[in-house]
Amino acid sequence: MYHPVVTGIGKFFRVLLIGVTCLLPTGCLWSPQLTGLIHESPDGTVYLEEIPDLAFEARHPIAVDPDSIEHLLQGVEIQEGTKGTVTRKAGASGGTAVFSNREVKFLAPLLSAALASAGPEHQIAFRSSDSGSSKPEVTAGTLYAYRSSLYLTLTHFRYTPRTDIKWYEAKQRLPFSTTLSKQNVRFMSESVGRPAKVRPPGAPFTPMFTTLAIDYRNLSQVSSVASNRRNTPMPRDTAAAASPAMARTNKKSSSTSATRKDKPKSDLYQVKYQELQKAKKLVGQRKAEQLAMEKELSLLKQKLIEQRRLVKQLKARGKGIPAAKKSRVAPTQYRTK
Repeated sequence: MYHPVVTGIGKFFRVLLIGVTCLLPTGCLWSPQLTGLIHESPDGTVYLEEIPDLAFEARHPIAVDPDSIEHLLQGVEIQEGTKGTVTRKAGASGGTAVFSNREVKFLAPLLSAALASAGPEHQIAFRSSDSGSSKPEVTAGTLYAYRSSLYLTLTHFRYTPRTDIKWYEAKQRLPFSTTLSKQNVRFMSESVGRPAKVRPPGAPFTPMFTTLAIDYRNLSQVSSVASNRRNTPMPRDTAAAASPAMARTNKKSSSTSATRKDKPKSDLYQVKYQELQKAKKLVGQRKAEQLAMEKELSLLKQKLIEQRRLVKQLKARGKGIPAAKKSRVAPTQYRTK
């Protein structure tokens, strides 16, 4: 038989179950999903992950040139003297470079392309390995843009995976590593990047790792410092001979940057802008659906409280009415004639 109270309770708990599922560690707030593959090879992988939390809204798509990404990767270091940092020689900044020159050249154009194709609900995940070692030593992390900064989180540093897995496959999850939890990850120029004190709304919660907030507009300041930090020092004669060539390269780069600023937006940027507008519209629809669900949940709670109050009133009235006593009527006796 249909009962309004039972039906309302069932609908209430169904909506409540959906909300609780999203709050579990395996739920929507804690499990970024693979949505796009930028590059996958034994040298490394770059792919897009969707953050299911509707509060997360990155500044994607965004155009950051590969040269700036190179400066970013060259500036990431681990403080000297910590455990697990003896694979590289320290540079002038007193820290150990996280990425080798080969890894920087490999990742920079891929990360630049990923930032240009990502949506506001995405973060970029990457993995790389310096093939010069006998066994693959994987460095992995995530990257996304928020306001005027690029947020970089390292999750693995010189991690040696098992030989029976293909570590470079995006669908293959790397085991959790606690190596970086005991190390001090930092950016060589504190005026450009430093550990993020505040987590952007909806961003993945990573208390075991350090997230660097790096101002991508001032990454050109890092180039002069990064050029002095090499795996092997450059001789004076070679440096003197290379100075004119470097000056010509810098002059050419500056003129190219000025030409890029004068050019109008290309069709690619127009397409990315339209995709961004569609993504914003989709996020707005999701937020509207969430608000509607919350409103429906509130109405169900009010109906449930009202129905419980009515049931209590009916029970109270039933107790106040005494039960009617059955009267015994004597059978009518008829005289027999």
